[in-house]
Amino acid sequence: MSNIKKESEPKDLLESLEYTASVLSDLHDCWAPHEAQIPPGRALFYEGNQFIFLECGRKYGKTDFVIYCLYRAALTTPSAACYFIAPFLKQAKELIWANNRLQFFLPDNLRKKYRITINNSEMRVKFGFNGSFIKLDGSDNYIAYDGINPHFMAYDEFKDHHPKFHERMEPNLATYTAPLLCIGTPPENDDNHYIKLADSVRSDPDGAWFNYPSHSNPHISKKWLDKTKARLIARGDLDVWMREYMAKRVKGGKNAIYPMFDKQKHVISKSDLTKELERQHRALDWYCTTDPASSSVFGVLFTAINRHTRMVYHIDELYVSDTRETSTRNMWKKIYEKLLKWNPRLDTWNFTYDEAAKWFQNEILDTTELEFGNGNSVFFAPTHKSQNKKEDGISLIKDQLLFGFWLCSEECEKLQFEVLNYIKDKNGKIPKENDHLLDCARYTNAADYYSHVPNEAPKDNRDLVEKPRFATMQDDRLDYKENGDWAAKVLGDDYYE
Repeated sequence: MSNIKKESEPKDLLESLEYTASVLSDLHDCWAPHEAQIPPGRALFYEGNQFIFLECGRKYGKTDFVIYCLYRAALTTPSAACYFIAPFLKQAKELIWANNRLQFFLPDNLRKKYRITINNSEMRVKFGFNGSFIKLDGSDNYIAYDGINPHFMAYDEFKDHHPKFHERMEPNLATYTAPLLCIGTPPENDDNHYIKLADSVRSDPDGAWFNYPSHSNPHISKKWLDKTKARLIARGDLDVWMREYMAKRVKGGKNAIYPMFDKQKHVISKSDLTKELERQHRALDWYCTTDPASSSVFGVLFTAINRHTRMVYHIDELYVSDTRETSTRNMWKKIYEKLLKWNPRLDTWNFTYDEAAKWFQNEILDTTELEFGNGNSVFFAPTHKSQNKKEDGISLIKDQLLFGFWLCSEECEKLQFEVLNYIKDKNGKIPKENDHLLDCARYTNAADYYSHVPNEAPKDNRDLVEKPRFATMQDDRLDYKENGDWAAKVLGDDYYE
């Protein structure tokens, strides 16, 4: 039996079972699910799962499956309010309503049997025999859905939905414990309401998550799929094939700003990083770079750069989104703990901040002066970011990644997330969100006056770092002789004895 709650139950259970069997027979005479559509249907109608999330490839048959579920819910549940929500109202009308795909899912004889009528202005299918209806709408119309009480809700192409729709709809599901069927192909990045809901369903005891590629539909030509795959790979869109047809979560593609980022190459364990820093400590310049915010994310990136090899180590981070925690006094406490952890000599750190937060510089001076006494406050220099093009800063980080001059600690999880999900929008523009630590990385390069990385790694000058701090006159003599310096000939060997 369906897990969809009914407002009234038939008096005779046998009559109810016979009626349900009759409905299923009618539905399956005009449409039958293929093998890969049966498990999610079973989870919805028999196993009592309230949340069903289906990540599937193109041509899986998702829209027909959603329509089938809506009709089944409406026909077997008296007075059921069922909704089919597409990303946009205009899109829904063109793709599902104008071609009669939703309203004429059943043939004429069954529409008469169940007294189905169509309201074109509202895009609503009504079932006169039991008072149920199916309504088609777009997620962009989210304001209209405050306070409704659905019995069944279906989201199609959820990655393109307006994120506020589900935010407003979720509380409405509680009235009748309404099932939610969510379906679509994966998005390009993890910073998407699709990923958040899908992952929450996977971990929910009341949820059921499924993943099916396009070829799970037996009615799709394998030859056509092979040609599509070859065409996409030939034009450099393997990621599109993986997402759109294999239903895999593959990030970036041609829109990725840092496609060269590889966790195997660019992420270092904390223990290995500590050893690297200890070995090179005399050659390191230290940077604490902040992207202050009082009403959004306050990001801080801690970096060490070898002044000889030009290797960049992003060693730690702060990423605070709770506005109750982003005051200057509170953030300085967190920053100071990180500074002491990596390098307790404050005089060796270079402090930088995004001058867009003008309030921060004065507040941090006052805060640190109270802590360390008069004349010992910590000065954060402005980035002067207006003098440096963002595109140039991004290009420099790309070079660092490409030529092996960029490493980040495994503990810099938010920085890794931003790099992986830094993707141009549909208009090819660089995004202005989720880039707090990436901005800090650009500001750090600017503060270091980091030059463009050459095509080949420079000579390892580690020996220079390991030389004794003080040299004897004889050491100077040997250096002169090795370098053919004129002083070695003029002064002679006796001078140094």
